[in-house]
Amino acid sequence: MKRDFLDLIKTLGDPTRMRIVHLIDQCGPEICVCDMSAVLDLPQSTISRQLMRLRSSRIVMDSRDCMWVNYAIDNSKNELRDDLFAVMRKVWATDPDLQADKKKFEKLHSEQKIVRCKRPAKASGAKAAL
Repeated sequence: MKRDFLDLIKTLGDPTRMRIVHLIDQCGPEICVCDMSAVLDLPQSTISRQLMRLRSSRIVMDSRDCMWVNYAIDNSKNELRDDLFAVMRKVWATDPDLQADKKKFEKLHSEQKIVRCKRPAKASGAKAAL
């Protein structure tokens, strides 16, 4: 239990990982790396590296949709993580930088500048451009 707690605190102690977790938690249920990159103004490689750490700490989980990978908050039962998230959500609600990330996501999404990696409609059978 102590090791799990320390791992959670260390993982969430990084500002970039905190921004990623906040974005997924507040703007999800699922978000792809492309959309996180657009909102956080960070390269996809940086976000992917941070997501690997978040995944290994069982904070986020991924799901694959063809060649796209989406990330969501890990929904497995973890009372410690859930308690920590309850506290973090109170802090997030008052943090101006995190609120700016959320507003940017909502703005880009409403302007359709981020639309789940601009995926083709499944019915069309079109191949995605790389």
